[in-house]
Amino acid sequence: MSTLATLIADAGHGYARWDRDFVRALAGTLADHSDRLCLPAIDKLGLLDVALTFHLNENVHVVVTGMLEGVPGEVTIRWSAQQLAEVEANFKGRAANQPAYLVCTLDFCDAGRWATVIKPDMGLAQQERVQIRARVTVGQRQTWRLKDRSVSLSALQLDPVGHQ
Repeated sequence: MSTLATLIADAGHGYARWDRDFVRALAGTLADHSDRLCLPAIDKLGLLDVALTFHLNENVHVVVTGMLEGVPGEVTIRWSAQQLAEVEANFKGRAANQPAYLVCTLDFCDAGRWATVIKPDMGLAQQERVQIRARVTVGQRQTWRLKDRSVSLSALQLDPVGHQ
């Protein structure tokens, strides 16, 4: 049985370190092939609008969310890194009635750090100082979620660690 841990290990060949950058690259690769990604435990639930998120804090978790047709609310399944060896996964093509997963990362490693807006966007001025809540990738696109603001930006310059 191929597992999510196996797919991750296969994708990790050639990477010197399996760090946050690796997880973001992995998510981008999975996003590029999401039309072929099968997670039978999830697929048999028949969820709609399914997102597979690598949630990075002190540890990595994989969180899958989706909706059941005709039922309000969302279904969430969360796997720890240690459980990924038990989650069947493979690349073989999705059935026509199963849309591809939205693959993303939610990385809190820079939470609390300050940054400077490089390019005016979302009502923020160039050179405005902002505080980071999370780094987000959706497919290959990276944005930053900001503390105390419900906006995402792509053009930020992070301050050195410890600088305010």
